[in-house]
Amino acid sequence: MTTVSAPHQLRTRLEQVLRPHLSSQHLERVCAAASVASAVHHGEARDDGAPYIMHPLRVALILTEELGLADTDLVATALLHDVVEASPGSDPQPLRDRFGPTVADAVLALTKPPRGARSRSQVNRTYFARVKDASPVARIVKLADKLDNVRDAINCPDPAKRARTAAEARELFSLLCPTLADRGAAAELIRLLEASVERLERLR
Repeated sequence: MTTVSAPHQLRTRLEQVLRPHLSSQHLERVCAAASVASAVHHGEARDDGAPYIMHPLRVALILTEELGLADTDLVATALLHDVVEASPGSDPQPLRDRFGPTVADAVLALTKPPRGARSRSQVNRTYFARVKDASPVARIVKLADKLDNVRDAINCPDPAKRARTAAEARELFSLLCPTLADRGAAAELIRLLEASVERLERLR
């Protein structure tokens, strides 16, 4: 888990990790995804006040730095996974035109539906079921996304939020883990998530 605390440092680190493994064209595509995410999330903040863009950058670093995955579509999806959710009603076609159908479809699958009059748990059930049936790219990014959120919650002073984050991670974990190959990077991601959830649960 990276301890770098500024968005530009995280982005630089991501580029350094990927440069030996990607062609200049593919690295440029990842950089374009980072730029789009930075623009969409500009002015947004996490609950702790940190710039929101830190989150997708950390998710991308979990995949690349911790798991050794240098797949362009996977990293671009990690960087862009919240952009449609951050822009309700936006047209996803430009995303498809710029980054291709694999990334666009994964980002749409990872976009939570509007809550409306439904409870959080009702929305999550619908959302998690959709992610379960999504592409492997979407499923792996979602587990990495949840891992970063769990790690974030470990430092949260609110016991109720910590408990909710742990419970939602368990629910997602039980749905997605059986759908991923129990070997290699997927197995390591599952191990990291389970260890982080257990650490979070011990804080209650």
